[in-house]
Amino acid sequence: MGDSPPDSPNAAPAAAPAAAPAAAPAATPEIQHPFDPTIHSCVVDLRALCRLPAEPDEDGVHAFRALVFHKGKTVHVPDDPGSYATTEPFRAQQALCLVHFDPATKREDELLLSFVDYGMVSTTMTGVYVQSLQLPLHKARNIYEETPRYTSIKDVAGFTNINAKAQPWCALLKPTLQRQLMCDEMNVYCPLDIITMMKTSLRARLKLVHKIAVDEIDQTVQDMARQDARAAQKAKARLESRLDATMKFFDELPPENYDRQLSQRILKVSETTDGAEWLNTPLRQTMRSGGAKLVSTIRRTVRVVLEPAPAPVITEAAEGAGDGVESGEFEESEDDVHVEDTDATQPQPQPAESESAPRGKRARTAPTRLDTEMNATSGRGRGRGKKMKGVEEVCMCVCCRL
Repeated sequence: MGDSPPDSPNAAPAAAPAAAPAAAPAATPEIQHPFDPTIHSCVVDLRALCRLPAEPDEDGVHAFRALVFHKGKTVHVPDDPGSYATTEPFRAQQALCLVHFDPATKREDELLLSFVDYGMVSTTMTGVYVQSLQLPLHKARNIYEETPRYTSIKDVAGFTNINAKAQPWCALLKPTLQRQLMCDEMNVYCPLDIITMMKTSLRARLKLVHKIAVDEIDQTVQDMARQDARAAQKAKARLESRLDATMKFFDELPPENYDRQLSQRILKVSETTDGAEWLNTPLRQTMRSGGAKLVSTIRRTVRVVLEPAPAPVITEAAEGAGDGVESGEFEESEDDVHVEDTDATQPQPQPAESESAPRGKRARTAPTRLDTEMNATSGRGRGRGKKMKGVEEVCMCVCCRL
């Protein structure tokens, strides 16, 4: 007997192939500096200011660095812009690093360009955002990622520093950042350049960012002028005036407050902290319990205070008019008072005050229509004749007629 052919019904079943090894779960990227928006506050640090908004209602204030504090444990030092007091450790987070997002967003890590505060100089917007570029930075030959993305700090999960001297950053950072006007104007092409930039005073850098904003306004006006020259001129005046208001806000801070080191701007509060007379005991207890409120430096809305109107003179009759008015009833206004049809040339009798009149009722003037009619009748009678012979003169006074 020979062996059965492979396709014979009597052939033995072939052995099952070995099971493939289970795929390893994707490793969660390790975050060097975790950030939890529920317990952390992010404050844009003007010491690293790198861009001013040409239109405050469409853009924010950009900076290459932000300060991360614990919520409820930090307060702003009164009347001292850029200074804070905290009972917990804080951290300064610098840009040009990896930014991680909340897993719920399903977004990959991106390159952080700057922190943006939309509420600092705007009256219609609020919140801190991160400006970032998608990875990979190099798309094709001589083509790099150029479109920044803006994400609320509430969706950020943390930050991780990068080694700018290692691949691929050493080859990709500079050509990518050269295409970002904010970085190219500041000569910032790696994290170390940010530190070099902050060695210059903030007042001197304000002149540079102001010039960049003016150039941006000019470009915007030129684009609008192609469609409507009149609207472009109106927009130019509006944008320039708002930029002037922004510059005035920064000049009055003053900028020199931010030139100090962080150790001089941020006070670590403890039981033995001295030199902070404003930090009273109730505020210390609020900070320890986690109920302190951190208010960052922003431009306040200008409020026009009008002179109070002089108080109306209240007479005795006016005081009495308000008595006895029950809830739900309206007092009779002067517009509702009926005006009698009287002759303005005739002297009007003054109403006699009655002690029995109830308080709260307006005194009414007796109608004078009857007197007017009687005077007219009396005049006609005198005009007919003085004394008729044999006829006694008739008395025309009111008392006799009644």
